[in-house]
Order: sequence, then structure tokens, then C-alpha cells
Amino acid sequence: MVIDDGPAGLAASDYAAHEQLKTLLVAKDISGQVNLTLGIEDYLGYQFIEGPELIDKFQTQMDQFPIEQRIGEKAAKVEQINGGYQVVTEGGERYQARAAILASGKRPRTIGVPSETELLAVASVTAPSATVPFSQNSAWLSSAVGTRRSRRYSAC
Repeated sequence: MVIDDGPAGLAASDYAAHEQLKTLLVAKDISGQVNLTLGIEDYLGYQFIEGPELIDKFQTQMDQFPIEQRIGEKAAKVEQINGGYQVVTEGGERYQARAAILASGKRPRTIGVPSETELLAVASVTAPSATVPFSQNSAWLSSAVGTRRSRRYSAC
């Protein structure tokens, strides 16, 4: 059983099914942060690809294997039970398996400033906090990318 979406969850589901393991994917949706990304540069096999296009390619790959997909069901709790694991969704559905992979991924965090949601809807570049851990350069890298892709950009 693979819990959650995004590239890690989709890859885990794909590889498990490729190894002929009975595979269940439980996820709120098929996307993760990559679906919110306008452009991805230098991703393995692609010089440039947009996030939604990459997700479509992941889905096409997954459709080649017998992966039971429970899309639209967000996991609320994962419990260890006798003989394996059980996931309970927000809707109360329960799924059990001998093994579980939690691929929670990441989403950009907002900081709660006024008009933040409206500004992000116009154009956004969020700092990839997990990409360059403990580095001051990650914020500056995001700023540089933001200025390159936006007509108007401000950082605070």
C-alpha cells in the first residue's frame, strides 16, 4: 500500500506493481507540489516540462500496471496492526496491507501576510525549503528564478 500522491508516491506504486506486487495507492489526488509548478528544468529525461504535463506522463506510466487506485481519499491515520498496516481515510474507509509506504511529499508553505493568496494566484515562486537544507542560498535562488519568470517581482 502506498499512501499519498506526488512523484514519490507514484514512483513507489509503479515500481511495486512492476515487481508484480499487489499494489494499492491511496491519495487525495494525483499531483503533489509538482502539479503546482509552471516549469521544471533539467528533470531526468527532460530539459523542460510543465508540472501538469509531467503528472500526465506519470499517470500514463501507472496505467500500464494493475495498480488499485483510491484517488480522492485522503489518509487521516495510519496504524500498525497485527500482520501489517491499516490506513483510515477522512471518509472513514479502511484499507489494510502487509507493508505501507508513506510518501507524503511537500507543499509550499505560506507565511500568512495580507493578500498572500491573491498574490500567489497571479505569479508565484515559493522557496524550495527541502531542496537546499540549511542554506541561505535557497531563498536567493528562488528570488533569482522569480525575477527571471515574472514581469514584476518583489521579495520580503
